[in-house]
Amino acid sequence: MWNFIHNNSGDIQTIISVLGLCFTIIGIFIAIIAIIYAKKQIKLFLAQRSFELKLLIQQQLVQQMNIANKILSDINELKKIHNSKIKQGFKDKKLNETYKEILPPVEIAYGMVEKILNVLELNYEVLINNKVSVKISYYEEQIKQLLQSGEGLQTQSKVVDNLLLRVSELANKDV
Repeated sequence: MWNFIHNNSGDIQTIISVLGLCFTIIGIFIAIIAIIYAKKQIKLFLAQRSFELKLLIQQQLVQQMNIANKILSDINELKKIHNSKIKQGFKDKKLNETYKEILPPVEIAYGMVEKILNVLELNYEVLINNKVSVKISYYEEQIKQLLQSGEGLQTQSKVVDNLLLRVSELANKDV
């Protein structure tokens, strides 16, 4: 047996190296398949993340548009009450002047909310009609902008609520 191995050692080494080469090629092939699979997984992850961000933005846009519409509705109600009270007039002239001072902040709030609502509606249309693939960073930037406009809407909502409360108090004082 040792004679056979000694006489054929070169052939045995060649066979072992060919087997090693075959295993190496198989390993490389399996690694390439794993790389392709990982690339597909990353692509699917990015598509899912993009979809989730788009959905989040859409929900935020709808929520903020609803808030803006409510604020505009409240402002219109406030204007209606304001105009009817101004037409009726107050018994106390000081109340009459105070009541007239309420309208400028209402108009400013209305203008600001209307601008925010227009931007939100435009962003919503772009988001819904966008068929092009967009980078995730774009969606993240949109979310930051939505948070800023949401803060603006919250501020305007507080202003309008305070003005409604003030109008109610003034109307009750005159009775």
